[in-house]
Amino acid sequence: MRSKGRFRPIVQPLSLVLLLGLAGCAGVSEVPRAPGAATSPTVGDRPDRPTYKLGDRWIRSDGIYELIRIESDRYVFSAGPGDQIELTNDLAPLTTVWGGVTKFGLTPPPVLAWPLEVGQRGSVVGTFKSQYVSEAYPAATAWVVEAYEDVEVPAGRFKAFRISFTIKPLISTNFGRNAWWSADPSGFAVKVWYAPEVRRFVKAASPGQWYLEYEVVAVDPEETAAVKLSLREPRDQARIGGAGETVVSGNATGGKGVAQLVVSLNGEVVSKETSAPDARKAVVVKASLKLKEGKNILLVTATDSTGASTQEARTLYYDPPLRVALPRPGQVARASREEIVLSGKIRPPTATGIWFALSLNGQTVANERTLPEEPEITLNVPMTLQDGENVLALQFFGPDAPPTPQEWKLILDRAGPGTPSPVAGITAETAPVAQAVEPPARPSSPVPPPSPVVSPPASPGAAAPVAMASLPPALHVALSTPPDQSRFEQETMAVAGLVSAGKGVSRVTIALNGGEISRQEERPPQRTVPVSLPVKLRSGQNTLVVTASDVDGTVSQEVRTVYYERPIPLSVVFRYPQDMAHVTDPATVAAAVVTSSRGVAKVSVSLNGVEVHAQAERSPQKSVLVTVPLRLRDGVNTIGITASEADGTVRQEVRTMLYEAPKVAAPPALSPPPTVPPDRWAVVIGVGNYESPGIPKLRYTVSDAEAIYQVLIGPAGFKKERVLLLTDATERKPTVRNIRWALGTFLSRSARKDDTVLIFFAGHGAPETDPRGLERDGLAKYLIPSDADPDDLYSSALPMDELQTVFGRIEAERVVAFLDACYSGAAGGRTFGSQRTRTGSVDDLFLERLTRSKGRVIITASRPTELSIELSELGHGIFTYYLIQGLKGAADFNRDGIVTLQELYGYVEQQVTQKSRAVGGNQHPVMKGELEGGLPLMRIEAR
Repeated sequence: MRSKGRFRPIVQPLSLVLLLGLAGCAGVSEVPRAPGAATSPTVGDRPDRPTYKLGDRWIRSDGIYELIRIESDRYVFSAGPGDQIELTNDLAPLTTVWGGVTKFGLTPPPVLAWPLEVGQRGSVVGTFKSQYVSEAYPAATAWVVEAYEDVEVPAGRFKAFRISFTIKPLISTNFGRNAWWSADPSGFAVKVWYAPEVRRFVKAASPGQWYLEYEVVAVDPEETAAVKLSLREPRDQARIGGAGETVVSGNATGGKGVAQLVVSLNGEVVSKETSAPDARKAVVVKASLKLKEGKNILLVTATDSTGASTQEARTLYYDPPLRVALPRPGQVARASREEIVLSGKIRPPTATGIWFALSLNGQTVANERTLPEEPEITLNVPMTLQDGENVLALQFFGPDAPPTPQEWKLILDRAGPGTPSPVAGITAETAPVAQAVEPPARPSSPVPPPSPVVSPPASPGAAAPVAMASLPPALHVALSTPPDQSRFEQETMAVAGLVSAGKGVSRVTIALNGGEISRQEERPPQRTVPVSLPVKLRSGQNTLVVTASDVDGTVSQEVRTVYYERPIPLSVVFRYPQDMAHVTDPATVAAAVVTSSRGVAKVSVSLNGVEVHAQAERSPQKSVLVTVPLRLRDGVNTIGITASEADGTVRQEVRTMLYEAPKVAAPPALSPPPTVPPDRWAVVIGVGNYESPGIPKLRYTVSDAEAIYQVLIGPAGFKKERVLLLTDATERKPTVRNIRWALGTFLSRSARKDDTVLIFFAGHGAPETDPRGLERDGLAKYLIPSDADPDDLYSSALPMDELQTVFGRIEAERVVAFLDACYSGAAGGRTFGSQRTRTGSVDDLFLERLTRSKGRVIITASRPTELSIELSELGHGIFTYYLIQGLKGAADFNRDGIVTLQELYGYVEQQVTQKSRAVGGNQHPVMKGELEGGLPLMRIEAR
């Protein structure tokens, strides 16, 4: 927060406000250390250089900055039109732009050394550019890492590196009014704090220079999200057949990176992957497992870079195939499992070599050639039975082979006994009856100590009885509490049970969420060991594992998954601002955390009684972070945050801020800014795979988008960093949030007035009843993102009305949208088209309303009630196919080497109409809106 008491009305000599936030610029010649400050971080806290991705947010007390571009040597952050920061890949300062005016620039920039360590320093001599001079002048920049210490900001408490920067001019300057600009400059210092945990500079301070100070008020949840495991296979309680082999698969994610991933089976480590210190935020879980017969305990443990861990458990059962002996021809064998191994012996009909084939239900399961010296063939064939009756057939091939096969019937009766009854009528000279002997079930409770089994007294003259002792009971863990899948509202639960083993229990350990919390060594080993321990749970899912070992080293485990759900009333907690704060900068941010154990359904933010932000949660979350940029008016401002639960319960918190604009001396007359050449921007979207099974997949939308992208960055000459691609195959998926970000943030914060913007969307469109009555056909239209819910388009899809809002946010005067999607629900009134078509089209009245603003054009793939056709021979929708051909030069009708928008539409309309008729369809592209003059889209080589 910028305090009124620290404000000094001076001319801003260097506008470093934004730039120093992430890679500050000021310094000192010596290294002062605060009392108690840590001088050296732990090895895990010596951070490598961070990397960022598009859309990463930096939520500061003076605004919300988003990463809108990544170029070969720099990151570009923006807090809105005209407000921009450029940093090198090393997070060194390049330029700062405020209100469209470049206020700061260093050439060359300083280079920070990574990984950071206390005592590191560096310097560079180059030139400095300010808003107050028309030319750059020589300056020296130095930096030093002073300490590693705790820093408290509204977003929380972090361990951070304190870095001091210094900039000094090397010549006398007289265009400013501060002492440091004099012939003997005193220097300019600012300190910044870099927190490895959140990969951000979280604070900047410069005594007396209020405009350089800021604090991070919130961190995106995904940056600090706890480590999480998601296992796809195998499912819990699964029964595995065959050879007892399976694969565990899934993924582990964590905002602080996944430093270690361990897979263990029955207490033995199967796979261990360590990625520290450059822990990845997402790690694939994949390991092969070999199960033992009976019960198996699978544990997957993920640990983040801070040492916090989570664990997922699966209880698996391996049922080895039943060994079934080949019955006599015509007889019936029964089995209770589908996985069997057929064994027995067969005699070939001739002593010479001969081929034979064994088939089950018409499918060959064995095919071999016998040798003359083999009087009989030994079978050992694994096979899988189907429910009910199965037919086994043996066919010999050769000149002396019988013409018809021998047949047997095998019955799969899952509810039947484990050992089938013998089939009468089989002699000892034939193959024995099918045997289906299953292993005995494991005891579900501790087995009492063994006692000798003695035969009854023998009759006179009989042989003396032989005393025989049964085998000692196996190692067994039995937990009486807690039950699996229990839910608790209190933080502490009790663990109770009994571990038993005939040979003695040597060790019992208890682990919670991957961390050992109890270890009990038995000296000497005991046959029974009670388990009793209070356990403190964490919020959400908890995995409890009790592991026991006997004297032979045999290991047995028991797992419980329990949940701690403490009742939390609806609450709104402001992170920023403080109540009654006095500030001198109109740009600020409201940040708060809204929590409720019943889920937060809706949150709204108001400024001076006017709602400026609202968000509804599709699936109410228990905790929601709210961050909204605000622009204050002079005087008193009131900020309100209102939250509600699904049942209508409401909670509101209010903060008051006083904004007083600083009184500064007028700067000298500025030289006219240099003319910036116009640029071109594009967002290309292709959606083919939808998460909801109720939305059919599309075959060519992704290839449509990828082909358009390649044309734009290739022959069209668009700069690669100016074109954003969202498809099923890109890192940033075409979800509703990402599409809104691409259109409403990336474009609005990038494109200037004289720039040109292209938007391409290939995917489903869909209609929904319009309760407002604005549409002639009574239907509201939507673009369908990959995560849309077909039963709730309003909250999960992108309303076409929102394109009007997007157009209004983009400063560029030339915006063209190509929509290869349909909306009317044509083809029998289905919301989504068939597998070979994209159904419907937008309503003409709606398009006209959308393009009333000057410089806005929309070209759709088809008219109302028509279908947008896809052809496998083209590998594209026909609209996109001819759009690509036109951009490559086929639309250059006048052969002047330039394809204009008007030429492109004329070509596409003609070709699509002809091609659709040729394949029995009827499709006519539509263009709405207009631009002044012809809009050149691309230059092609003269032919």
